[in-house]
Amino acid sequence: MALNLPVIHLDQHYHGPNWQEPPPGVWQARLDKLLAGERWIMDGNYAGSLDRRLRRADAVVWLDFGRAVCLPRLIRRSLTYWRRERPDTAPGCRESFGWGYLDFLRFAWTWNDEVRPGILAALEQGDTPVWRLKTPKEAAELTRETQAAESPRPQKIRP
Repeated sequence: MALNLPVIHLDQHYHGPNWQEPPPGVWQARLDKLLAGERWIMDGNYAGSLDRRLRRADAVVWLDFGRAVCLPRLIRRSLTYWRRERPDTAPGCRESFGWGYLDFLRFAWTWNDEVRPGILAALEQGDTPVWRLKTPKEAAELTRETQAAESPRPQKIRP
């Protein structure tokens, strides 16, 4: 990995087997431990903990892709791992296409209207440098630049 930092997938720490959600206090304690690490890359969309993560983050890379990119990728990911666990999820969380999956698709479909505005507001208010990447091409370019540089220079990009 170019940055040589531990990667934390929040899905691995949030869910219990069969996608069970933890009680709020349990999740907060888990998150406290994760945030206490000296250095990390944290992957996840948990908007309810965004303010806490932003206070500890040195920089944010926001993949601000639209529905036309996200939904087909989400479905392809689910098909790829159907009836299996993804490497970035907790043990016992298998991909399936039941009612819970339909709820997840609805969440993904409405994310830009319901969740994204709050993310934008939090990023605009903070002082954390942000890379806002709107296309997979921009993400690939940042990856190439990061791999080529010894120390990438983040810059504040207003969402």
